[in-house]
Amino acid sequence: PEGLSLEEAALAEPAATAMYAVTKARIPAGAQVLVIGDGPIGQLAAQLAGIAGASRVIMAGSWDEKLAIAKSCGVSETINYHREDVIARSRELTDGGPEIIIETSGSNSALTSAVQALKPTGRIVAVSWYNGPAVDVPMNTLIVKDAELVGSLASPNSFEPVLRYMAEGKLKVKPLITHIRPLEELEDVVKMIRARKEMRIKILLRP
Repeated sequence: PEGLSLEEAALAEPAATAMYAVTKARIPAGAQVLVIGDGPIGQLAAQLAGIAGASRVIMAGSWDEKLAIAKSCGVSETINYHREDVIARSRELTDGGPEIIIETSGSNSALTSAVQALKPTGRIVAVSWYNGPAVDVPMNTLIVKDAELVGSLASPNSFEPVLRYMAEGKLKVKPLITHIRPLEELEDVVKMIRARKEMRIKILLRP
């Protein structure tokens, strides 16, 4: 779209993936939403949840810098799970638990925490890939809560709306571009990603 930079448009794919997850979450107007994971999908899903009508969006993550970026983009509250209990804190920040939880971290334990934190009759959308062939989920808790656990894959029919939101300034992606490197530094960028020591959300490579 006109007015959208190539750097911003480069985030269309993760934004569309987040958009599809938010669509599957079917967020009721005024709902309280918890997003677990402060990476690109989590950051974008949090913003899109607000656009979809959530009254409060909370993000749980592991990097203070990433959580600060999320707040600058409109997230209501943040939880650093290295210092706070996600289940207890999310209940404190909501009316007895979030009605919608979008799990983007891919952590097996995070999915279990999501079930525990969820408000009865709520819905969890898992938009990640988990370790091992199976994940232990407290199904009895999910059943007693009359809740839903939904998987989300890829981004069908989601590119057009996110590009429009970007062009209109509703979906803020520039703050998520933490690094821009020349293509010649690809090897160094891969090493940085594998080391997991430097804060990053989205890295762009320029040809």
